[in-house]
Amino acid sequence: MKKDKNLLSVYRKGRDQYAVSCGACHQADGKGLPNMAPTLAKSDWVTGDTKRLIGVAVHGLMGPIKVNGKLVEGVPPVMPPHGFMKDEQLASILTYVRNAWGNQGEIISTEDIAEYRKDEAKRVSLWTESEF
Repeated sequence: MKKDKNLLSVYRKGRDQYAVSCGACHQADGKGLPNMAPTLAKSDWVTGDTKRLIGVAVHGLMGPIKVNGKLVEGVPPVMPPHGFMKDEQLASILTYVRNAWGNQGEIISTEDIAEYRKDEAKRVSLWTESEF
């Protein structure tokens, strides 16, 4: 991880919030619980387009997906929405997952989350992979 003090601060907050809100399914090592959730470690869903990652966190995801080009099998085809979380919580968690387990990515800010919410204010349904 970069030696950026702001990134480190957000990363630490995100790590603690991830443990409480995400770790049960995606696990402490980010590799996902078998038959429950896909890996976040070295996943193109995490390290790729930030709007897609924010969208999955806020509105959820349904249907089959591919991670790094490989179809995910054996897990339920749904990630529940977490739009009930505050912008700061989501930003911290997403920054953490983008920089944990060998992932490398820039900070996702509270402003990024707020902008996404504004852009997608009318959306009520979960995303599908093909929509991205």
